[in-house]
Amino acid sequence: MKLNLKIVLVSLAVIGFVGCGSSSSSPNVSAKDLKGGWIGTCDTNGTNSNRTDLNFVDNRVEIRDIKFNNPTCSEDNKIFYDVTKNFQYLLGEDMTTPNGSDVTKIDMTFLGLLGIAVGDYVDDIKLGTHLYSIVYKKDDKLYFGEISKTDNVNKVDFTHPFSEK
Repeated sequence: MKLNLKIVLVSLAVIGFVGCGSSSSSPNVSAKDLKGGWIGTCDTNGTNSNRTDLNFVDNRVEIRDIKFNNPTCSEDNKIFYDVTKNFQYLLGEDMTTPNGSDVTKIDMTFLGLLGIAVGDYVDDIKLGTHLYSIVYKKDDKLYFGEISKTDNVNKVDFTHPFSEK
């Protein structure tokens, strides 16, 4: 019995030592990296355009989808759709994507909508829904993977970067 207790204590000491060593490595993306406002890429569709902006505060993120009646995402012209989705987020484990990008998983829980939309606004997201993605930061740009209802996202979308406000 004493031998088994010694083995358990030594094992716990080794696990504690290894755990302490691994905590010194920094995550690929931290909450500090995300904090603040991010402006999305302007996508043009004929005479209209749309953009998604992000705002990270504490453990929450606001995802603002905006559609414009102009091809340049200019807020000076009439906006015909402006809805903000509110989420609580939690950063998960770090991983390396198949193309070699060091990313961090993100789990977002839907909390509700703010804003107005002209025309019909249809979305199948319900309160409390968990959505998953990955996040990657390089220099002053932030990139996400697709947003999914399953935790299997492994590809970064480099075509739609977010820039710091």
